[in-house]
Amino acid sequence: AAAEQWRRRRRRRGQGRDAHPEMIAAVVWARRGVPARVPKTEDAVAAEIAQLENEHAAAKAAAEAAAAAEQASRAAGKRGATSRDDDDSDGDEVALPSLVNNLAYFKDSKEDPYLKLHEEQDDDSEMADLTLEDTDIVLIGARSDEQFSTLEVNVYEEPAANLYTHHDVPLPVFPLCLAWMDCMPTVRLGGSEVTTANMVAIGTFAPFIEIWNLDVIDALEPQAVLGGKGALAAEEQASSAAAEAVAAQGRGGKKQGKRAKQKEAADAGHTDAVMALSWNAAQRNVLASGSADCTIRLWDLTGNHGESLLAMRH
Repeated sequence: AAAEQWRRRRRRRGQGRDAHPEMIAAVVWARRGVPARVPKTEDAVAAEIAQLENEHAAAKAAAEAAAAAEQASRAAGKRGATSRDDDDSDGDEVALPSLVNNLAYFKDSKEDPYLKLHEEQDDDSEMADLTLEDTDIVLIGARSDEQFSTLEVNVYEEPAANLYTHHDVPLPVFPLCLAWMDCMPTVRLGGSEVTTANMVAIGTFAPFIEIWNLDVIDALEPQAVLGGKGALAAEEQASSAAAEAVAAQGRGGKKQGKRAKQKEAADAGHTDAVMALSWNAAQRNVLASGSADCTIRLWDLTGNHGESLLAMRH
């Protein structure tokens, strides 16, 4: 009787809830010690842009320094000892503001002696909030509702028994399964070893597998996509299926072309939703996937990401 009353209360509570509740499709733990203690705030593309900007700024500064040195050497012969004393004390003086249309300003806010709070202090404070402790445990979850889907990186503070969301990644497709791994998906050169990283593979209703770097905050693109060639072939096959069906009436050649495209898509990768993922901890560069297309595939994370190594039908 008590159990029946409890079930009735649960049903009454459920009637007043939102008609479209959120759903956690999959969860997986990250191995302790692998996630970066201090996460990155820029992806590889942003890092390259920053590096190019730094190189350009360094070259510009070197050119300006050379021009200033040449100008100082010319003025030294005219000013004599006074100019030499001024040159020696240049490094200890506060930078003077630039003048443009009677408006004085500092080119860099760091040079302003009246500005005490710099951007570095804000960045350091933000990074301190995102820094992981040695006792923290990372839990990855795939959350979805009717509006959007996200990949959430949660941190469990074991001493305080506190669970909070560290950061999240928006997903374009409804997620179905997750697989955590410590292998960086990149093409390996020669006999180089597999790079250790904090990664997660995501299977969705799309026929490809996305691999995201969990140590990068606000990442815009996955680190790698497995089965992209098969997904493109399957999409092309689906878009042209109706036209080929009309043209194939009474013409066997068109049917053969359709069968060739089907074989190309099946040989390259999955042609339907990815339902299951499993990472091989012993052979770290191997990932297994199961799909609604009734195939199981093995992928080489350090090889060709467009096609699978092996396909088995079940």
